[in-house]
Amino acid sequence: MKDNYNRSIIEDFSNELFYEIFNYLDGYQIYHIFSNINYCFEQLINSSSLRLKMKSCSNISNEILRFNKEQIYSLSLNESFSINLIGSLFIYLKSLRITSINSNELLLFISNLQSLPCLKSLTIKLLHCNIDDSQIYYEIFSLKMLKYFKLSIDNYSGSVQFASFNPNKQMSHLEYLIIDYQCLFPSITNILSYMPSIHYVSLMKLFYYDSSLETNYPSIWPNLTHLSICLTTWNTMFECIEVLISKIGSKLKVFFLLNLIMNVSSISMLLDGKILF
Repeated sequence: MKDNYNRSIIEDFSNELFYEIFNYLDGYQIYHIFSNINYCFEQLINSSSLRLKMKSCSNISNEILRFNKEQIYSLSLNESFSINLIGSLFIYLKSLRITSINSNELLLFISNLQSLPCLKSLTIKLLHCNIDDSQIYYEIFSLKMLKYFKLSIDNYSGSVQFASFNPNKQMSHLEYLIIDYQCLFPSITNILSYMPSIHYVSLMKLFYYDSSLETNYPSIWPNLTHLSICLTTWNTMFECIEVLISKIGSKLKVFFLLNLIMNVSSISMLLDGKILF
């Protein structure tokens, strides 16, 4: 007589194990694979304990967004979408990436994000920008929980016209800032004056000129630990380094400088107040 043996079925697995598996899947994949199997899985994927990361890339994904807002913690919108899509019901949304929004609608969209209590990371990519980017940063500063912000613009040639540094103005709680479009050094200096908590900055297309434009600004990066810069000009590289050092606090650990024209790069470590190249 054959020995009896215990037979396990997939429904016997714990919910926690399924949640671990779901962490590797997009929300659309979860619904595509596990919905309509049986009642057990329907309950599982619609549970308030399940958190989803979503890419809006189809009508089905949009349906999931519409009916599962309270489950989504990470969202990437890469097609045309309504600026009213994101609202206060996304109570667990922590990370948001948008790549196709019209710059004329962007300010209202960012303003609507103030209703999100958990949003910590925001990435925006624009093909064109026909508004002054200072308006974008003013709206970003209103997002009190935001810690990470990346702004990429493929076609932008403007500059940021912030007012002079004023400690009474609205400060941002950003800790990570990545700017991926051609920007002017005085403008960036001004932007960072509103970010006392910043400790990671990456300037991917920095245009530097006459340092006299920055001399009136105080040392505004006291908590900076990582600074990465790609210069788009070569003749002012060392002048740029001199001005940067005058503004960086003693907490800097990594300093990366790349000159796109000369193809020269340098990594520096700041230890015990000494810069080592």
